[in-house]
Amino acid sequence: MGQLPTIDEYLRVKNKLLRWVRPTGDITRWTVKQIRSHLKNPDSSCPDFVTRFLQARDKYPEIMNEEQLEEYANTNVSAGSDTTAIILRSLVYEILVHPDAYTRFMAEIKATLKARPQDEHYDDPIRWSEGLKMPFFQACIKECLRYHPALGQLIPRDVPEGGVEIAGKLLPEGTVVGCNAWTIHRDKDLYGEDADEWRPDRWLDKDVEQVRRMENLSFAFGGGSRLCIGKNIAMLELTKFITEFFRRYEVELVDPKRWKLRPGWLVVQTGLDVRLNPRDPQSLLE
Repeated sequence: MGQLPTIDEYLRVKNKLLRWVRPTGDITRWTVKQIRSHLKNPDSSCPDFVTRFLQARDKYPEIMNEEQLEEYANTNVSAGSDTTAIILRSLVYEILVHPDAYTRFMAEIKATLKARPQDEHYDDPIRWSEGLKMPFFQACIKECLRYHPALGQLIPRDVPEGGVEIAGKLLPEGTVVGCNAWTIHRDKDLYGEDADEWRPDRWLDKDVEQVRRMENLSFAFGGGSRLCIGKNIAMLELTKFITEFFRRYEVELVDPKRWKLRPGWLVVQTGLDVRLNPRDPQSLLE
């Protein structure tokens, strides 16, 4: 709060300047290529986001112009790539460094595959609906979102007209306020004295009200009317990729000490070096 710009505001201005100086970055070039490909080879039988954007442009030309079309496509890629990748890395790392979690997770995968009907092909990918029925794995996802949220800076908001009272203090309209997910998610009053530890079982607590309270106050995807619109897609990707990754490969972490965090707008990790060996498909049915 105050007159000085926050780190978040500085980074946003910096990114805008970089886009102006270097308007054709890797992501922008890639998204423009996808748009052109759709225009040359339209296929309405399997619509994706670009298809929908093009349909919106044709239907509402007064709202969606070419620049907005590229911006929407570019944002769709950039906003959902590094953020989801951070949680994917966190899941792989935490499952591997917690042997008990690995055992329980693999047991759920085996149980899911064995529960399939006899006429269903074993090699079919684990479905979204199946992944949702793996309670411990879903708890691992929630815990990674809590323990290592992708965003490391404040998510700023402007106090609306008339001001607002927060924690007994009146903040005038226009004041920039914000919450940091890393701070909220380590609140011991909410998550217990072990809030600084990775423990998925907190999401399986028999106290249903406490679990619901933790879920309602999770800030990994923001909150309120500004909740990330890509949340459901991200949860789908997390659920389907991690189950298939561990189902089809035996994964061994090379050295846990290589794991490092790089603070910033995104808290990116390095050092997730693993050895992969294809897994015998039948081994999970034994």
